[in-house]
Amino acid sequence: MKPLKILLIEDDPFTQEDIREALESFGHEVVGIADSFEKASELVESFSFIDLAFIDIQLRTSFDGIDVASMLREKTSAKLIFLTSLADSRIVHHAKRLKIDGYLVKPFKEEDIRIALEMLDFEDVILTEQRTEIYLKSGHELLRINLGEILYAEAQDNYVFIHTADKRQLFHMTLKDLEAKINSSDFIRSHRSFLINRRKIEAISANYVRINKKEIPINENARKQLGDLT
Repeated sequence: MKPLKILLIEDDPFTQEDIREALESFGHEVVGIADSFEKASELVESFSFIDLAFIDIQLRTSFDGIDVASMLREKTSAKLIFLTSLADSRIVHHAKRLKIDGYLVKPFKEEDIRIALEMLDFEDVILTEQRTEIYLKSGHELLRINLGEILYAEAQDNYVFIHTADKRQLFHMTLKDLEAKINSSDFIRSHRSFLINRRKIEAISANYVRINKKEIPINENARKQLGDLT
């Protein structure tokens, strides 16, 4: 199995650490840990791509793991594994509705995590990551966009400007929709209004990256994602 980018939503710090250590020992990367719906939503906004999320159903907040799973289904193509110590009819109903990809019943061991991972089928994710171009609607046409030529995309209300080295194109869509369409780890949501191609970065500072001589703001989570470049 290829190394996975994994989001962990769990409010117990001991369980957080156990799962993180197990996943990293298997060669995967835990890109973020959240203990609430609000934190999970904030992290998702800053990631251009995640493969998998582990979600504790019984979060001790006003929103539970089912709310988190619904949000992730809407905003990402990640596979989802529920963490639970019980399974009542409500959980089963929502698990079917959300097409949950796996379960871990607490208490679980490292071997249980490994088995849950091996039972997932990531063939569709791999094919998506290998995509080199997308088609976007412009008027009555579909325009082919080469992902390798994109420098960055900038949101303007319900429109997006896609910038390449020699032109700027306008599309009627949200930045979130474009991010889902691209669905590649090469692209990072550096700021709520910007999606950047990490391969085009010329320089990184505390508050911005420079691409094609333009300074683009970055937030804390984007800086962490770019840590391997600094």
